[in-house]
Amino acid sequence: MKVYGLTTKDNPFDPIFQAWDWFVYDALHHNYNTAGLLARMSLESDLLSDETNQAIRNEAIDSIIKHVPDPNGQPYVKIVHDSSEKGLSDD
Repeated sequence: MKVYGLTTKDNPFDPIFQAWDWFVYDALHHNYNTAGLLARMSLESDLLSDETNQAIRNEAIDSIIKHVPDPNGQPYVKIVHDSSEKGLSDD
C-alpha cells in the first residue's frame, strides 16, 4: 500500500519518517501549518479502511498542490512511500 504525505519544497524533513522534525520546521519555524491544511482537506476517518483513508489523503494532496497557493512561495510537494519501507506496516 502507498502512504502519502504533503510537505513544502524547502522542508528538508520527511513528513512520514521524520514527523516531529518536519512539523517543527513547517509549523513552528515557518508557520505553514501544512498538517492542519491536509487534515481539513482530507476528512479521513477511523471508520474507514487504511486503503480508503490513503486514497482520500492522496486526492486531498493532489487538490492542495493544484489549487492552494504556495506558502511563502514554497511549492507543495507530495511524498510517497511504500508501506513496507522502514517499518511501516499495513496493519
